[in-house]
Amino acid sequence: MGTQITDSVDDERFRIPAVTWAASIGAGILGGSALVGWGIESHLLKQLVPGLPSMRPATAVALILLAIAVISFLRRPRLRWVGASATAVVGLIAGVCLLEYALDVNLVLDRLLFPDAIDREPNGGRMALATAVELALMASAILAATLDKHRAAQCLGMLVFTVAAVAVLGYAYGERRLYAAEALTGMALNTALGLTLVAVGLLAAIPDGAFTHLFRAPAPGALLSRRLLPWITIVMPVIGWLRIEGEHRGWFGPALGTSIMVFAGSILVTITARMAVVTMDRLAASLNHAWHQYGLISANEQTQSALNQTPALSSDLRDLTIETEENLQQAPHR
Repeated sequence: MGTQITDSVDDERFRIPAVTWAASIGAGILGGSALVGWGIESHLLKQLVPGLPSMRPATAVALILLAIAVISFLRRPRLRWVGASATAVVGLIAGVCLLEYALDVNLVLDRLLFPDAIDREPNGGRMALATAVELALMASAILAATLDKHRAAQCLGMLVFTVAAVAVLGYAYGERRLYAAEALTGMALNTALGLTLVAVGLLAAIPDGAFTHLFRAPAPGALLSRRLLPWITIVMPVIGWLRIEGEHRGWFGPALGTSIMVFAGSILVTITARMAVVTMDRLAASLNHAWHQYGLISANEQTQSALNQTPALSSDLRDLTIETEENLQQAPHR
């Protein structure tokens, strides 16, 4: 019989609840802060940075509901109805906003909470089209996850994360076309951050998903991805921002800036890949050693089992061993 290696880790092992809770709470705080900002007319809470697009009240409510829905996904089926209700409301908000763009009208949804403040906003206070699409995709992702369609939920969650992260980079790099088609009507910075957080929270809550595999699995591919992830998601965007700042300050031109960025990126990727290869080689050596030890143990167990199954032969061998030892002891006296 062959040896079967099973993973005794239960389904909860393949989630990362701490990431889900932290990301969802962060998104909820952003949404709640924006609502407070609309109530007290604080541009800092609505926009994070004065002069940028504001998170609309409907978007803030949707963001809070998304955070609740993602957290409830960890506690289902006990809180299944909570997540389903929150997701349905978010889908309704996104659908109404998309209908506004399709019909080119302003519906009552925009004026439910802060009508006077909304009237002073560009575009009638309507949330950005990209935001409405993102909310619809996020609601669809949570619905797919609730129905155990984990692959579809991961694809939709990654799409939401990518679009929101690009918008955040647009703000970091000062490129308006990455987050808005028109000034002051694009996806707000706090909206982009909030959508990024809820997408990460959902991906961390999907059992045995790509996100959890990346941070949990000991496989060489997951190890290499973990090594590259900080450089791809943090270091490379920072290098891009430094290049843009250098060009704005007149330290170098576009050609030299591009050369520096490519050279720095190549060095970082090479160093990271080398570190990952060394670690993978060590893991391979440890695995080979473990299999060698396992083979020795298995051989000893088989030998012992054979001896136990033939007691007469085992007795003869012991007698022969004792006789041999006695002869060796008497040999010097002869």
